[in-house]
Amino acid sequence: MNAIHVRCPAKVNLTLEILGKRTDGYHELRTVFQAVSLYDELTVTPAERDTFTVTGLPGVPADESNLCLKALRLFRSQLNMAVPVAITLHKCIPPQAGLGGGSSDAAGTLAALAAVAARFIAPGSWDDENWRDESRRYAAQLGSDVAFFLHGGAMLGAGRGEELSPLPALTEGEFVLALPPVTMSTAEAYSLVQPEDYTDGRHTERLARQLRAGCALPEVAAEMYNVFAAPVERYRPEIAGLRQRLLTLDAQAVLLCGSGAAVLGVWEEASAAADAVQALEATGLWAVAVRPIADGLQVTEQ
Repeated sequence: MNAIHVRCPAKVNLTLEILGKRTDGYHELRTVFQAVSLYDELTVTPAERDTFTVTGLPGVPADESNLCLKALRLFRSQLNMAVPVAITLHKCIPPQAGLGGGSSDAAGTLAALAAVAARFIAPGSWDDENWRDESRRYAAQLGSDVAFFLHGGAMLGAGRGEELSPLPALTEGEFVLALPPVTMSTAEAYSLVQPEDYTDGRHTERLARQLRAGCALPEVAAEMYNVFAAPVERYRPEIAGLRQRLLTLDAQAVLLCGSGAAVLGVWEEASAAADAVQALEATGLWAVAVRPIADGLQVTEQ
């Protein structure tokens, strides 16, 4: 059988709010997810034995803690799939950046394994409609934002982020993603947020209304909001410094990506975004220009 190849996109949170702490220990979120054109590359092939290889950016575990392998174990336990597979993951989305790379890879693994099952294990009897329902349930078990990547585009997220409603995706604008010389784990970021930082979801609702109304990029950018920004910048002043650097490069708006540590700058023109990337790279920082996209995982058979 040919290999299944999946392009797994990154995401940004155009808004990210915490409404409060839930009884199950999680936080109640309101967020607007937007997929962007930065991709990890995942290949899954039936093989004589299981293998898992990671290439590309450093700092990504290749052991059982990797979400790709967790997705594989979950898929097998639920669907009784015993066929060995070789998984190769080429990382372009930096880890601990708030860009959802691990979650996207997990969603991509589920999609690739479903394609393997449909073509190799149960050809002619694979139930795609049932799989779509089941995949959302599996995604929620793997992580709060994994389900988003099964859809892509733009989504309104509630609950832990797994309760999704579609929104019109942005169709214009240039984003620059940049990394400061520090990392930030999700657990660290959540530990910094205090009850006085909680909001009522109004930022998310306003931006969602703007997307539904087809507002222009400057209006949407003005409504971007992230609850983690202030506490994370106090804890990691290097992130605040990077935000100021993007503003001096004439970004229309700057926003912390997810729980950090990457920072997002917004421009209207591709040339201006490219100039900003060049200026940031000249100082030794990782930076890349991306665009908002209207889809999610891209699955092909090679």
